[in-house]
Amino acid sequence: MSNKTNTTVMKMVEADRSSNKLDSVPNSSSESSSASPAESDASSQRDGVSSAHARALKEITPLVCEIPESELNSRYIPVHTLIQGALTLRTWCEPDRILLENAGLNWGLVEQLPTVAGALKEAQSKWGNGRFEREEEERNWSRVSKKAIRVRRETMHNMRYAFSDDAELLETLTHIGNRSSTDDLIQDINDLYVLGMEHQESLLKVGVSMDKLVLLANLSEELGQLKAMAVVKGSTMRASKLLRDQVYTYLRQNMDVIRKCGQFVFWQNQSRLAGYSIAYFNKKRKNTRPKNNQTEVSTQTVTNPPQLP
Repeated sequence: MSNKTNTTVMKMVEADRSSNKLDSVPNSSSESSSASPAESDASSQRDGVSSAHARALKEITPLVCEIPESELNSRYIPVHTLIQGALTLRTWCEPDRILLENAGLNWGLVEQLPTVAGALKEAQSKWGNGRFEREEEERNWSRVSKKAIRVRRETMHNMRYAFSDDAELLETLTHIGNRSSTDDLIQDINDLYVLGMEHQESLLKVGVSMDKLVLLANLSEELGQLKAMAVVKGSTMRASKLLRDQVYTYLRQNMDVIRKCGQFVFWQNQSRLAGYSIAYFNKKRKNTRPKNNQTEVSTQTVTNPPQLP
């Protein structure tokens, strides 16, 4: 691990310790509220934890952003499983500290596990919340665009009849009708609005209300705004997912270093070695074994603790 990484690790550990101290200080504003002391304390603790996770993510972002996309971890473990595994591994390592450090392990990696796990939890939440917001925007786009397509079709029908004696206007309508992309839809209904405003008398003669033209203008404006929001949200979502994946990879890498050291130290001590293996993949392999290859274990005495995720 580089000196820069070591420095960042120690800063994160100290920041985490400081935040824990701050989070334990009573909130005077909560005490004066109408909520009960227990509710106020619980709320304060939740806010403190959330704030600590946000600070952890901000602190670690410059470091993890150096991880290129080509090095992002592809051996997937669910995020919530990895987070819990990191917290459990931190506790598991504590009695082995001297032996692990003697084997060359940087103890700062162990101490920062809860901090990085909190940063990953924050990054996951930000990406997840953004995904739900984008789904809502997609529903809005679908609703408005369907309406715009229907109004465009109706307007084209009305204009073809109103302009049936004008070959040039009919050619313009044909050109508009041949376009089909998202951007074309936004431009099409605006073009129809402009065309209609320039030939209001012809439309009024066949009973087309000017309210239809106003609706075209409004839909074009609304679709343009929705498209702009979608572009910005899409870029933000990609950045959020990339950051989530980078924090995930960083945590996995650190946990792998700790586990590798633990497996080296306790290669002949099964009771301690169990805590330095990855139970997630062991469980998946066990679940995929044919039933006729499974051995009876119900009569055995379980002496080893559960393996970590």
